[in-house]
Amino acid sequence: MNIRKILLTITAIAACLSASAYTAVNDTAVRVGTLPNGLTYYIRHNTVPAGCADFFLARNMGSVVERENERGLAHFLEHMCFNGTEHFPGNSLISYLETLGVKFGKNLNAYTSTDETVYNICKVPSGRMSAVDSCLLILRDWSCALTLSDKDIDDERGVIVNEWRHRNSSANRMLEKALPTLYPGSIYGERMPIGKMEVVENFKPKTLRNFYHRWHRPDNEAIIIVGDINPDTIEARIVALFSQIKAPKGARKAAATTVPVSDNLIVSCQTDPEQPVHMVQLHFRHDTPDYNSESDEIRAALISDLMLNMLVNRFDELESEPDCAFHHMGLGDRKYLMSRPARSLMIRGLCQAGREVESLTAWYREMKRAYDYGFLPSELEHAKAQLSETLGAELRKASRKSNSDYAREYVRHYLDGGVISSVESRVNAKTEMMPEITADDITAALRSIVNPSGRGVVILSYMPEEENNFDEDDMRAAFHSVNDLALTPYVDRVVDGPILESEPQRGEIARIDSLGRFDAVRYTLSNGITVLARRSPVTPGQVLVRALSPGGLSMQYTDSIVPSLKMLEEVIPI
Repeated sequence: MNIRKILLTITAIAACLSASAYTAVNDTAVRVGTLPNGLTYYIRHNTVPAGCADFFLARNMGSVVERENERGLAHFLEHMCFNGTEHFPGNSLISYLETLGVKFGKNLNAYTSTDETVYNICKVPSGRMSAVDSCLLILRDWSCALTLSDKDIDDERGVIVNEWRHRNSSANRMLEKALPTLYPGSIYGERMPIGKMEVVENFKPKTLRNFYHRWHRPDNEAIIIVGDINPDTIEARIVALFSQIKAPKGARKAAATTVPVSDNLIVSCQTDPEQPVHMVQLHFRHDTPDYNSESDEIRAALISDLMLNMLVNRFDELESEPDCAFHHMGLGDRKYLMSRPARSLMIRGLCQAGREVESLTAWYREMKRAYDYGFLPSELEHAKAQLSETLGAELRKASRKSNSDYAREYVRHYLDGGVISSVESRVNAKTEMMPEITADDITAALRSIVNPSGRGVVILSYMPEEENNFDEDDMRAAFHSVNDLALTPYVDRVVDGPILESEPQRGEIARIDSLGRFDAVRYTLSNGITVLARRSPVTPGQVLVRALSPGGLSMQYTDSIVPSLKMLEEVIPI
C-alpha cells in the first residue's frame, strides 16, 4: 500500500506542474525560440541515451475544433501523416525510419485528444547527420506538406474503423454516453477524438483537405528536439527549414476552449453489459490558478503536493479498515477527464457490488471532515518528511533524465504554459519554501476546491448492466446527506516507539557466496532462508525487496501438465 501511496503522490506532483497562465523559461540548458511565422521550437543537448535524439511535434489543436460534419477528422489527419508527405510518399516514411532502428508504434507514434495532437520519433541515431536532417524534414512535412491524395484517404478509412472497433470498450461507450452530462454547455461533451464512423466512412476528401488547411498553421505548432546533438547546428537547420512555412489562406489560430463549472451537482451513472467492475469517481472541479511568478507557481504546487499526500494517508486508513466497501483507490489533481483547460481533484475506486453509494459517502465524508476541521500539524510534518524523500529521489535521478522525459516536459510547457526550470532549482525552491507552509495554508487550498453546495462536484459511476442497484438520485442524496452529519475532527494515529512489541530472535549468517556472474552476494541464514543482495547505482537511495517461497505448481510440476501450461497465456486474458 505504501508503494501505491508514493506513486499517487508522484503522479499528483507531475500534474501540478502544468496548466498555468504564467509562462517562462528559466533553464539555460534548453533553447526556446519562435520563428517569424509563429512556430515555436525547443532544443536541448542530452546524452540519455547517448548517441540518440528524439523529435516531437506538438499541435495545439484536437477534436474540439471539428464541425459536426468533421467529427473524427483531427484524428484522421494524424493517421495521414504516416501515409504520404511531400518528401516521403506512401508509406516510405515508416520504412525509412525502420532502417534507422525506429520502430513504428514503439519509437514512432502519435496521438490525438480533444485539444492537442502530438507526434514523436524517438531514439534516432544522432551520430548520422543525414538521419537527423531527415527527421527534421519529416517534422517539416508533418507541419505543412501532407499529400492527402484521394486514394490514401480512402485506404485509411478502414484502418480508422478497425481502430474504433478495437477501442469500442465498455469504458469508452459509457464515457461517450456520459459526456453531454459531464460537460453541460461545452463542446467537450460532443467531441470524442475517434469521431463518428458515419463521418469517417463517408466524408469527401476535399472536406479533409479543407480541415487541414484551416487548422494546420505554424503558430499552432511547436517542434522539440532533445538528444545527443549540437544545439547551434540544429537551430540553424530549423531556421532554414521551417521559416518559409506560411499559414494557408483562411487558416485559424486555435483558441482556448473554456469549460464552465456547473453550479449544480452533476451525476452520471452508466452501465454496460461488458463492464467487468463497479467503479465510482468523485470529482471536485476547479479552475486552473493564475500565477504571477515562478515562486507563486512552485508554492501552489508545493501546497497541492502536501495536501494530496495527507489526503492519501487518510484514505489509506479508510481502505485498511476491515470489510472496506472499496479498493484500488486513486487520488490526484489533474485535468478534468478529457479537457486540458479544466482541472479536478479526483477520487476513484473499485467498489464491492451493492456498496457503491456507501463508498461515495465514505469518500465525501472524509473530504468534508478535512473541509470542516482542516489538517493537523502532525499530519503536515509527516507529509513534509515524505515529500522531502520524494524530492531527494527526484534530485538524485536528475542526471539520468531521458530525452523523452525532457521532450514531453517541453510539449506540456508549450501546450499548458508554466515554467521550465532545472530539477535542481525546482527541488531547492520547494525545499526552502517547505518550512513556511502551515496546516492552515493546506486547509485554505482544500476549501477553495471543495464546495459542499455541490458546485463543481461531479459523480460518475461505471457499472455492469445487470448489477446496477442504485440510480443518480441515490448518489445525489448520498452526497447531500453527508452535509447533515455531525462530523468529528480527524485523529492522527501517530505511532510512538517501536513498531514491533518484541524483537524476533536473532539468528546468524551461516554462509556467504559471491555470485560474480551477477555482481551479487548470496547469504544463507541459520534458519535456511537464502538472501540475494546486489548493490545498484541506478536508483540511489532506493532499496527494492522481493520475497519468494516455493508453492503451487512449482511444487507439483509433472510432465502431464505441460500441455495445460502452454495454454495458460491464452486462457488468462479471458
